[in-house]
Amino acid sequence: AAVKQMEVSLENALELFKAESKPSLTLEDFPARDVINEVVRLFSPKARVSDIVLRGPGVETEGRLRSDKELVRRLAINLVSNAVKYTPPGGVVTLDLREDSGSILFSVEDTGPGIKPEFRDEIFTKFYRAPAPGGQGSRIPGSGLGLAIAKRAADLLGGRLWLESEVGKGSIFFVSNPKRGGDAHVA
Repeated sequence: AAVKQMEVSLENALELFKAESKPSLTLEDFPARDVINEVVRLFSPKARVSDIVLRGPGVETEGRLRSDKELVRRLAINLVSNAVKYTPPGGVVTLDLREDSGSILFSVEDTGPGIKPEFRDEIFTKFYRAPAPGGQGSRIPGSGLGLAIAKRAADLLGGRLWLESEVGKGSIFFVSNPKRGGDAHVA
């Protein structure tokens, strides 16, 4: 069921890239934590099989959003999927959730290989795939769409996606979602 859900999410996500399409958003009120916990449950089996510790947010936060829940879920799925994919066995992926007066900050931190500064803009473009750690032209399996989908979703939600990374130590992807997001894009 989880794999099917991810396939459906990918199919839906591809709609985001149709020429200049601005899909209408379905706004609803929900706790951001519910979506994050759902994504943790979804990826926990894959993380276990890969010998990766997947940690959900520690501190309880109310963190309510008025946003497109499916798009927020898609954004979180793509960031966590990417982190799990690039984290070696024995590594850790940590999700965090914080809020301020106007936004919810969601982050995904991994202990993967990190991203060289010259690639940090490229990773958000369609079909870009970073070389696997160790080089030799090998690549991590995947479509190369995950981070581009995440970036597009963040833009549609009126949010911002960025990263901090240190080569050899890992990366942290941050998403700032306005608590009342996406209103400018509602059809």
